[in-house]
Amino acid sequence: MNIQAAIRSRLAAYANLTALVGGATPRIYPEARAQDGALPAIVYSINNEEAMKTLGKAVAWKADLEIVAIAMTAASAQAISEQVVLALDGWTGTAASTIVMHSLHSRSVTAYNAPQAGETTGAFLQTTVFSVMYQASN
Repeated sequence: MNIQAAIRSRLAAYANLTALVGGATPRIYPEARAQDGALPAIVYSINNEEAMKTLGKAVAWKADLEIVAIAMTAASAQAISEQVVLALDGWTGTAASTIVMHSLHSRSVTAYNAPQAGETTGAFLQTTVFSVMYQASN
């Protein structure tokens, strides 16, 4: 399992979150969602990934994780974001072959996206950013 799969797995397993974004088939997407896709939804991406050496000489990775809650109302985007923080802040453990050493919430940003070409409505966005340190187990 890679870190992106581990993140999706963690989010999809968090019932309070999935109840807000589609239930049994949660709308949790890597990198992007389809234009005019059903809302609310979550889009996540790994940014600024870098290798780090630990004292034991093993390579670990540190990455910035951005998770965007997309919804029709600011309140809905905020509620999703709060559940994302509860699901990921302080997360440690093993997910298949990925060892999550820490996941720490560092900041949140709110925004409104006006309708784009071909869309009938805009969307409210709540972005949460985490610092994630992980390594692949062998």
